[in-house]
Amino acid sequence: MVEEFSATKEMLEKCSECLICLQECQLMTRLGKSPREIAECLFQNPQLYKNAVYSCLQCGLCSIVCPVLLNPKQMFLEWRRKLVKDGVAPFRNHSFSLTDKKWNIYTLYRDNYGISYPDLETSNCDTLFFPGCNMSTFAPKLTRTIFSQLKRFNGSVGILIDCCQKPVHDLGLQERFEKAIEKLKQRVAEQGAKRVITACPNCYYTLKQCLGVEVVSIYDALPEAAFKKITGVITIHDSCPDREEGLFGRKVRSILSGCQIIEMKHSKENTICCGAGGLASAVDPDLALTYVKMRLEEAKATQAEYLVTYCVTCVNMLTSVPSEIKIIHALNLLLGVDEDYSQIQPNLQRLFTGPRAKENIQKIVSQL
Repeated sequence: MVEEFSATKEMLEKCSECLICLQECQLMTRLGKSPREIAECLFQNPQLYKNAVYSCLQCGLCSIVCPVLLNPKQMFLEWRRKLVKDGVAPFRNHSFSLTDKKWNIYTLYRDNYGISYPDLETSNCDTLFFPGCNMSTFAPKLTRTIFSQLKRFNGSVGILIDCCQKPVHDLGLQERFEKAIEKLKQRVAEQGAKRVITACPNCYYTLKQCLGVEVVSIYDALPEAAFKKITGVITIHDSCPDREEGLFGRKVRSILSGCQIIEMKHSKENTICCGAGGLASAVDPDLALTYVKMRLEEAKATQAEYLVTYCVTCVNMLTSVPSEIKIIHALNLLLGVDEDYSQIQPNLQRLFTGPRAKENIQKIVSQL
């Protein structure tokens, strides 16, 4: 139990119940309990708190503000893994996020809307561009433009359309995550690649830990000459996985240094989640929406022209609510690519209400 629940045990031993994390975490605020009290409840009756466990956005802000560096995020992940072992989780609502299966929300979307990249595939190459699920699915123009720029500056480059499997990891499906990563390693090896370039911070930090080859961010792989000179007043939404190292945030701010950058109340290591983290929206969509609105209010307060982020998932979430500020991915801005993100949500809804709805649902259900 000590090894399996080390973060939970540490919470019981060291949490002083200062409640600083409650000021930043909407989930713990709603629960009305300190992390230590939550740990006690989880040991007593985890199934009673299963929805709370899966409502954690896994964003990590709680750990940043904790005076003694405790890790509520890891505590909730430990109990997700426990619920998986007990056969309670993942929930049916998570079926569309099982990226280790053939059919998931991303593969369905690409299949329904004719998004594919066979003309970009290379059988043998030194470097692979790994755009990730969200970019390859929801930003096909940007994906192709980035690939073109990489070919221009890096020579032998192929593309790998796959998932870093962070959704599977975050759902607590640890064994399935490890198996999926092994398959991904095989795909990389088959193409002969020694280096993988990622545009997504989720992919970068996940793959850097487990892929076994060099993993590089797109902002390091492309020279500044590839990017347009941008001016104006902007604010930047930082992605949660970039919270600790800040690599993407520093690079984007440096490249956009010609702009006047007005920071929001929560930024850099203290950023707040866009609402997509931890797949919490599948369990508590209202909580996720609360975070979207909080972020948009902070952006509005800066009076910036653009809200710039470097994660397509964040763009997708933040454009799900009408806003006065223009929301754009940094690479759309820097590479001059016009991508209509406003159509993502209507397109997603049509997957399950349109003419192919029955077929799409059956594909997912047949895998359960």
